[in-house]
Amino acid sequence: MAEGNGGARKVVINVAGEGPKGSSPKDAEALSHFHFVHEFVTILIDSAILFFGILSWFWNKSGIFLPLLGLNEENEILHTPSFLAGVMIWPQITDLPFSLYSTFVIEARHGFNKVRILNR
Repeated sequence: MAEGNGGARKVVINVAGEGPKGSSPKDAEALSHFHFVHEFVTILIDSAILFFGILSWFWNKSGIFLPLLGLNEENEILHTPSFLAGVMIWPQITDLPFSLYSTFVIEARHGFNKVRILNR
């Protein structure tokens, strides 16, 4: 019975505060700082999109692709998927630098990731 409690205690300790093997509070602080900067930049980008009216501009521009496919750009039912495709691709593009930095710089600095872009 005591053996079972010890196993549960290890799981609780691992969930409660000790991260992956070899992590430290300094690692958690670096990741926390990075996520703060990432979210701050995301808020700035989203605010700029709203302030400068980029969504309405992009709605007008997203209809350009429909005639290339032989479709009517005045048809809002066809126009909407074109607009949504662009709106869904945008965050993937803006999050890519943060994802790469997190994977190849922060995690590698703290020993969590041994992957390299180029083998040197």
